This record gives sequence, structure tokens and C-alpha cells, in this order.
Amino acid sequence: MLKANLMSMLSAHSKAQISDFDYISFVFEQLKKELYPTYLYSHGNCHNVSHLASMILARCGIKHEKIWVFAPCRLDPTRKESIVFKIKNDIAPRKIIRWGYHVGILVALQNENYVVDLFMNSDQPIRQSVWLHQLDAGNHQVYVEPPQHYLYHSTPHPPRGKEIFNGTFFEYEGLCRDDSWLPKGLAINQIAYEFLVNECQQTTELSTDCQHLIKSIYTFDAFLGNHDKWHKVSTDFMAKYPLLAQQYQYQYQEALDHWQNTFAYWDLP
Repeated sequence: MLKANLMSMLSAHSKAQISDFDYISFVFEQLKKELYPTYLYSHGNCHNVSHLASMILARCGIKHEKIWVFAPCRLDPTRKESIVFKIKNDIAPRKIIRWGYHVGILVALQNENYVVDLFMNSDQPIRQSVWLHQLDAGNHQVYVEPPQHYLYHSTPHPPRGKEIFNGTFFEYEGLCRDDSWLPKGLAINQIAYEFLVNECQQTTELSTDCQHLIKSIYTFDAFLGNHDKWHKVSTDFMAKYPLLAQQYQYQYQEALDHWQNTFAYWDLP
């Protein structure tokens, strides 16, 4: 129904009949509904949320680019500084999220650039200058790239194989498309948020264990069964709460089906 409503509106109105800001505001609200609740789990997958948002904007006839910010920890194997962002929910200790990189959608409106970034502001597009300031981008590297650039290439550096951005990007094709990276990423975020709401809000041993599990996207991803190499936290949690683990792994498969169908819809030419 949501997709049909959006496409019906687009066929009924041309951009000449509606101001750019009104148009993007309408589409922004549709993005919130279409991508809910993936952007409410802030630990990762910004590239997947942004890429599906980009596909929707392209279908809506809205010209845009992607704007990427890379912290020193993604640029230099000897550096540890990351992007630090304060969030509204309790998904991280002290409500602080640390990212090695972040990406949003860059749109030009009324002679000013705005960023569509549901992770940082799910109420409205943000002025580019404000977005960059909130990310302390003066201490990081910023890249403006074509919307089809899905993710960046990285190179492992010794001695521990730390992955460092090599300055190039790739599109959503080949291995990442065949292995459904985008639907998987969105399904992970959806289930992580539902797990947070349903299991992490009480002062019980279970709630504490759940909070420990969910604070890392890599740990939670392993908990859902997406890695051959299990994280110790995930393994211990599943041994302690096997029925709960089975419940959320089943819900993850249902969510994955949903996001695969959603991707297929917006992927049509």
C-alpha cells in the first residue's frame, strides 16, 4: 500500500506543480515509513539504509548524490579516532555511537544542500553544514560520490589486518548483490531494534545479557547466524538462552524475506 501510494502521488503531480521542498518533504516521510525501523538501530548499515533510500529517490525523479565521511581510524592503520555521535535511545553506553565512516543522501534544495540521513535526524532533512558539524567532519575526510556507489573498497594492513579505505568505491553488483548484502543489512537492523525494545528494557539478568549482546553489530550479526566464526558473546548467549535465540533467528528470516521483496520492488527499471 505504501509503495502504491507513493507511486500514485508521483504520477498525479509533476515537480513543476509542487515546490522542491514540499516534494522532498513528502518523499522524506515515505522514506521513514518504507525504511522503518532500520534507522533506529544506529550501530551500522548506514550504507544499506542510504542505498535503498537512494533507489527510492531515483524512482521519484529526485537528483541526488551520496556524501561520505571517513574517520582517521578508517584512513590510517595507526590511528584510532572515530566519528562520535550522540543518539536518543539506550542502544549504546552513555548513548554514544562510534562510527568508522558514515554516509547520507545529498540533495540540492532551493540553492542550498541538504542531507537526508534518517540515522541522525528522522524528522526532516538536515542542512549539509549542520550535518557536517554534527559529525565533526573538519577532523575527518569527506567524499561526495555518485548515488550508485554502494560501499567503499578497503585494504587490510598488518599486523592485524585492519581494513583501511583505499579511496575507491564499488556499486551494488556481483558478490554483494548475489549474496543480498543490502536486504541482510536491513533485516539485521530491524531485528536488532525489535530485540532492543522487547528484551533490553528491564533490570533483569536477561535484559543485561541482551544489552551486552546488542551493543556490537558484529556480535548481533553473528547471533543471527550470518557468520561462520561465532563471537564468544553470541555463543555464550545462545547457550544460555537457546529458545530466545531460535525465536529471533526465525524473525530475522522473516525480516530478510520482507527486505528482499522491498529491494526487488524498488530495483525495477
